[in-house]
Amino acid sequence: MNFISMNKTGRFFITILISLLFISNANAQTITTGIIIGSPFCQCGAITVPFTSTGIFNAGNIYTAELSDAAGSFALPTSIGSFPSTLNIGSIAATIPCNTIAGTLYRIRVTSDNPSAIGTDNGIDLQIDSAVTASVTISAPQNIICANQQLDFTAVPFNGGSTPNYQWQVNGGNVGSNSSTFSTTTLANGDLVTCIMTSNANCVSGSPATSNTEIITVNASVVASVSVFANITTICTGGQVDFTATPTNGGTPPDYQWQINGSNVGTNSDQFSTTTLNNGDVVTCIMTSNLACATGSPATSNAVSITVNPIAPALVSIVANTPTTICSGDQVDFTATPVNGGNTPSYQWQVNSGNVGANSTTFSSTTLNNGDVVTCIMTSSNLCSTGNPATSNAIPIIVTPSVVASDTITSVPNPVVICSGDPVIFTSTATNGGSNPTYQWQLNGANVGSNSTIYASSTLNNGDVVTCILTSNANCVTNSPDVSNAITVTVTTGLVASVTITADSTTICFGDLVNFIATAVNGGGASTFQWKVNGVNAGTNSSVFSSTTLNNGDVVTCIMTSSLSCVSGSPATSNAIAMTVTTGAPASVLISATSTSICSGDIVVFTATPTNGGAAPSFQWQVNGVNIGTNSATFSSTTLADNDVVTCIITSNANCVSNNPATSNTITIAVTPQTDASITLSADNTSICEGMTATITASFLNGGTAPVFTWLVNGTIITNTGSSYTSVFNDGDNITCVLLSNANCVNNNPATSNTIFITVNPTLVITVDPDTLTTCWTMPVALNASGADTYSWSPDLHLSCLDCPNPLADPSDTTLYTVTGTSGSCTGTATVLVNIKCPDVFVPSAFTPNGDNVNQFFKVEFPIGFVVTDFTLMVFDRWGQMVFHTNDQNEGWDGTFNGKPFSTGVFVWMFRGKDRDGRSVSVNRTNSGDVTLIR
Repeated sequence: MNFISMNKTGRFFITILISLLFISNANAQTITTGIIIGSPFCQCGAITVPFTSTGIFNAGNIYTAELSDAAGSFALPTSIGSFPSTLNIGSIAATIPCNTIAGTLYRIRVTSDNPSAIGTDNGIDLQIDSAVTASVTISAPQNIICANQQLDFTAVPFNGGSTPNYQWQVNGGNVGSNSSTFSTTTLANGDLVTCIMTSNANCVSGSPATSNTEIITVNASVVASVSVFANITTICTGGQVDFTATPTNGGTPPDYQWQINGSNVGTNSDQFSTTTLNNGDVVTCIMTSNLACATGSPATSNAVSITVNPIAPALVSIVANTPTTICSGDQVDFTATPVNGGNTPSYQWQVNSGNVGANSTTFSSTTLNNGDVVTCIMTSSNLCSTGNPATSNAIPIIVTPSVVASDTITSVPNPVVICSGDPVIFTSTATNGGSNPTYQWQLNGANVGSNSTIYASSTLNNGDVVTCILTSNANCVTNSPDVSNAITVTVTTGLVASVTITADSTTICFGDLVNFIATAVNGGGASTFQWKVNGVNAGTNSSVFSSTTLNNGDVVTCIMTSSLSCVSGSPATSNAIAMTVTTGAPASVLISATSTSICSGDIVVFTATPTNGGAAPSFQWQVNGVNIGTNSATFSSTTLADNDVVTCIITSNANCVSNNPATSNTITIAVTPQTDASITLSADNTSICEGMTATITASFLNGGTAPVFTWLVNGTIITNTGSSYTSVFNDGDNITCVLLSNANCVNNNPATSNTIFITVNPTLVITVDPDTLTTCWTMPVALNASGADTYSWSPDLHLSCLDCPNPLADPSDTTLYTVTGTSGSCTGTATVLVNIKCPDVFVPSAFTPNGDNVNQFFKVEFPIGFVVTDFTLMVFDRWGQMVFHTNDQNEGWDGTFNGKPFSTGVFVWMFRGKDRDGRSVSVNRTNSGDVTLIR
């Protein structure tokens, strides 16, 4: 279609939208040659040429298919078929001439004769091949067999056509049938097998073709067998065992089928490794020999039985041989008891986390301090243990400081001022004497008396000195035996009698018992006592007076009458003791528990703290109102149920107490049932590329608020305690994780996960060959990538496809393309540079054909020495009529048509051509324009 416009000066400008199309008149006919399918073609072969056209074609018009020369030029086209028609679409049945030279740059175009029009070519280079030669190759799975063994031969024809004919021969004699395969069981040693193939292909030579010769060797039989060896037969759960098969008469190489408990596993290899064996599994291998004439094949190996020990946590507990409350310097012996420690566990004792002791199950020390904590770290030799090394329970040590034993003695009378013959009673008061101290009384350094806190004598002399030696049996005591203070006896005449009274309490509750003691001075051995309350006689003749009826403000005194003969001031009146008597206070009790939220079966210890309970209150514990437990300030139970309510009733024995008995506060117990800890591993990718990372994530149940994760790769502990583990793994790595829960009421703790197996694929190498290409505009080049399963090209510029291995690239400028290849989870990249290099040509925008030999001709100017093939230059006037045409790159237009010169005006030109490499040439990437003729 022509588009014509006129500017204000009257000049016509013509834009012709055409792609290498010849225009013959104002109502232009165009012919477009379609895509031709079937390349490459053979000489003498048939070819179908589709086309479409526009415009009106006259009656009698004949479309003709024309074949270019081997360089793609239509300078001397060859007619290969015709189609009489006036339609605008059709197909021409054509035949490639038998004398056509083989080549890869052929093109085909369609022309018409009424009116005359030349169509575009098919747009893609076509390949035409020479005649082919028939051949055939035969093969057999093997050429060494046993007598009477069937052998199957296969013939592979080349250029055999669609239905070739086969004649098999043994030692030159015909055998078999017309088939590409031949089977026989009657071959003898040294037989020669061939096949004669007769091709039905076109343009084929060398038919019938005789194949290569297969020489057959027939051997005697041998016995096949196989034995299996394992690198280890006792493992831990998840441990790897490597098995090796050793064949006898297996061939090179034989086939292997590994089995576990009779089920097929593994690959065709003499090696088999696994980490999923169970206890008692039996591993065998079936070997199929590829030796000729092997009997007993397939052969089954010996059976290897595997012992799989479960993975168990390593634990250790320690105990002390004595109570953990000791005296400074006492020796304490500790003993460690391992669980899953193996045959030769090792021990590291620690005091306050510092290493002590030797590698032994026992540890002794005499240097422990108060508050020291003793633990033991046990490293198990059991390969199937987890939590290794294991740290024991901690034993805190209470070191009681030493106490000083001492003894103080007193006397009655005190001081000891007596008359001759008067009795004196001495009493020893021990400090830190223990539960059963011993006493040795001495008079003037000589032992007297008995092992008693009291020593009495009426034979004392003036100046006698009495002492007592105390031997303590208390813990952590020093200064034992201890010698008491000394009491010197004075025996005199003219003594003065006196008495002093004391009370065990002067402030009491009403009704409380108060004991008064009178201490006489110079009272003699048979003194008498008269107690008085507010001046009124009370009590009996005793140095002790007790009462429960005292009132507030009562005054107690005692009159002592001495029995000594050498005393004055008798009877003697004592000091007065005034009493303060108060009313009672209420008794109460508060209970607490070691825990109110427990797991089923846990022990809970309850403690009652009484107020005004007295010295020995009684306790009655209750659960849900039912009596339970013993008369104790503590109560423990392992059988409590959820929402049980615990109380305690206390009966006080204190004085002045009210609200007796008293009921405590209530404690409600929350009991949680036991649960199981579990852990499951998953991976973001178990098949990765070399150098890539994979992340293993642990999903767990009942792990608590701060679970501890121990990761193992191939059974080796790694330093990672998180719930996920990311690493660059090796092929065949197996990953497990042990969860240590800190949740309450959890069983199966620690818990071991499933095993994740990692496959590491080799690095993906992507190749683009060649990696540098040079072309020109409109000359697409093929980018050839290999090495992957899928591809992705970038940038997305002028590519026929983005996800194929061989896209066509037709960039406008030099472009570096990158291809990313992917196989599985592995990727690789490569680059290819497409250089755009087109010939530089020049077309003038005006010329002056006025005879002065300057700009006399309009022509396409090429560089010196530049040769153009398939060159065409055409010039059209403003009406679309072609006024000049040439196929000579050196010829120009002189501005005339049919010998008549044109006046000044604008003309349209178009040209096409190819350089030596077959690349299209153009002017600034176009092949058309306008030129001004100036007269």
